[in-house]
Amino acid sequence: MLKACLTGSAYYLRYQTHLSQSVFASSALCIQMIEAIKHYKYADVPKFSRSIYIRDTLQQDRRSTLRAFCILPHEYHILLLQNHDEGIYQTIKRTHESITRYYNSLFKRSGKVFNSNSARIEYIYPELQAYTIKQIEELPMYAFQGNWRSYPWSSYQERQKSLLQSSIQIDLVSKISSFPSHLSKE
Repeated sequence: MLKACLTGSAYYLRYQTHLSQSVFASSALCIQMIEAIKHYKYADVPKFSRSIYIRDTLQQDRRSTLRAFCILPHEYHILLLQNHDEGIYQTIKRTHESITRYYNSLFKRSGKVFNSNSARIEYIYPELQAYTIKQIEELPMYAFQGNWRSYPWSSYQERQKSLLQSSIQIDLVSKISSFPSHLSKE
């Protein structure tokens, strides 16, 4: 199914862990998952490890773009945009391989971590992408009690930081442009 994803299209993906294991009950595994997805969205990168984690640069070719994510103890939800043929397939395949290696080595076990038979993959129409992002980021509200906005394993936190930075930049530009022009003339 992932190989059939169309380039330029966005897809919602939901994967459950094998036998409903609480794979993402620890912060370390959530961090590893987020960093692995961000790493493997690029084409032609080496195996993921924190020592060689590659940050976004203009020289790297993105096979997919991560639009939203939410990691819950037994499953994860993401919205990916496919930039190249089989981009989403390669991103998910390599991420799952990486997390499986990490989880199995951490807990000295072997076997599957993700249940591909229960995967949910849906094409998302462009006009529904903003709504889907909101739905993914608000999943902790339904899964947990308390302040879901402070849940660290959702892209909600990153989006809020980005919006705040954009707001500060816009405010700074408007202050500079409103600076009295007569002071600069001689």
